[in-house]
Amino acid sequence: MQSQLDALLGRVTSLETRCHQLEDENSALRSANLQLRRENVRLTRENTKLRDHNTRLASRVTGLEAKLLLGSKDSTTSSKPPSTDDPTQRSRRYVDRPKSDRLPGGQAGHTGAGRDWVESPDQVVVHEPDTCKGCGGGLAGVAVLRTERRQLTDVQVSTTVTEHQASTKACPQCGTKTKALFPREVVGTVCFGPGVRAAVLALSAAGKLPSRVAADLAAALFDIHIAPAVVDHWRRGLASSLLDWDNAVVELLKAAPVVGADESPVAVDGMANAHAHVTVTELLTRFFLAGRTKADIISGGVLEDHPGRLVTDCHGTYWHIGVASHQACVGHLKREVDFFDKNYTPVVVAGRDTPKHPYPQFAAIHLLLQEAVHLRNEQAPSGVPPGIGRQREALKKLTDSVELAFSARPRLNKTDRAARALCRRLNRLAANDELFTFLEDLSVPPTNNWSEQPLRPWKVRQRRSGCFRSRVAAQEWLRIAGYLDTSRKHGTDPIEAIRLAVVGTPVMP
Repeated sequence: MQSQLDALLGRVTSLETRCHQLEDENSALRSANLQLRRENVRLTRENTKLRDHNTRLASRVTGLEAKLLLGSKDSTTSSKPPSTDDPTQRSRRYVDRPKSDRLPGGQAGHTGAGRDWVESPDQVVVHEPDTCKGCGGGLAGVAVLRTERRQLTDVQVSTTVTEHQASTKACPQCGTKTKALFPREVVGTVCFGPGVRAAVLALSAAGKLPSRVAADLAAALFDIHIAPAVVDHWRRGLASSLLDWDNAVVELLKAAPVVGADESPVAVDGMANAHAHVTVTELLTRFFLAGRTKADIISGGVLEDHPGRLVTDCHGTYWHIGVASHQACVGHLKREVDFFDKNYTPVVVAGRDTPKHPYPQFAAIHLLLQEAVHLRNEQAPSGVPPGIGRQREALKKLTDSVELAFSARPRLNKTDRAARALCRRLNRLAANDELFTFLEDLSVPPTNNWSEQPLRPWKVRQRRSGCFRSRVAAQEWLRIAGYLDTSRKHGTDPIEAIRLAVVGTPVMP
């Protein structure tokens, strides 16, 4: 009996020991399980981040693949500016350009141009040889056989200081004292005249230079030392004096039968999607600052419900602002057509030694548009428009041919769809009298160059200065730019135009 009790006690002791061991193992497993759960939470969060990152990368790859399908565009095949071209590929436009049959230099019939000879020069300096170049003998007193004349034009910058004195007189009848008024340009005790302001503002506004650079050049050229803040103050005053001019230009543009419009992005501190908009005619140029939406474009006060014809690129917003009629820029369309002509790979055809372009219609469309522009320019001096002849029917035939070729393919990629959309757009523009109007009306230009050219100097200024510090400053610069370009179209020198605006009598259009 005692032995059985001892055996039971031994088993109990063994079970207690085993129970303690299991409790220790259970505690260790609980701790390990807690660590695994924490690790699982961390891995779940990391996996979520990786999935999001993978989604973004997949979207980016899709976009890059789409760009690769459309090929690499440059300034010769799109509306991209030449500054964005690859420097190693910029010579491509000259390599692909067909060689002209004309000789370099002036062409036959060119009258030439040169500097005019001054019949009464300010100073004449006679140069006579002293010794013979053959034997070394003296030539003093020897008669002159012939004289060769050359004229040198040089500039000497000088400043003039004028003291103005305003006298006060007493009336002999009533004794009232009356003081004479100073001229409008004499604004302070010691000040600069309108000529100085015009010259400095011409460096800043016409020269597209930062205020600091304009001040430094004024000191170097005219020995006039001013602070950059003074240049800014003068610019603000010039812009304020052009408010009435700007309103007058708006009214003239609203009544113009043909206007051009374009826009270009500008960097303005604190303003997102800022664009410099320009509206032009042959004698008018006006800038304003806004975004690129429909509301922004019509905020200029000119294009909304305009009764004339608008010449512009193919930015779709211009076709939804209520303009009576349009003329699409042929230059932009030629570059788009040229893109598809160059980016389709020629295919090998049985029986041909050279590969064949799969869609030769694009080269034919490019040539058709180019010949239409040349025909218009040749007829322009006579004043008789050539009229729309075979151009519309020929374009319809080419675009229908491309449409038929695409319809025969089982599946179209992004390049094919973009090419088909371009052909449909060309056909629609021609059918709506928005493509070849310049052949019937010589007042309508075939391209939008007259709108793009005033914008180009401001891209140079932005590259020099970086950005405009405020929206108000950008608006002032653009108003002055429109005034200077309009004055240039009317044959007024920029310095003279600024001087007249400074004294309160700007050149009105």
